[in-house]
Amino acid sequence: MVTAMELFVGPLRSHRSVEVERITEFLRYFPNLSLRTVDLDVARLAAELRASTGLATPDALIVASGVVAGARYIVSNDADWPKKLKPFGEQLIFVQLGQFSSASE
Repeated sequence: MVTAMELFVGPLRSHRSVEVERITEFLRYFPNLSLRTVDLDVARLAAELRASTGLATPDALIVASGVVAGARYIVSNDADWPKKLKPFGEQLIFVQLGQFSSASE
């Protein structure tokens, strides 16, 4: 849910209600996308990640949610995540969004 919340911030700050509705529809109806709540298992793992890696709280919650849900890939634009998530080894594959943009060419 942390990522979902973050998606809404920009459009809400800019009063772009149409974009807010598009994001809502995407999150609600995109196939094979599931939103996960922060439960005790996620909170504990996030705390462990934060303590051991220095990840910011929202980032630790995002990573922990994925790990608890059994995600294989972590997608971000944060260049620090690969070294911070190294302890996961092969369990998590990091994909940096910038690798797929024309700006990185």
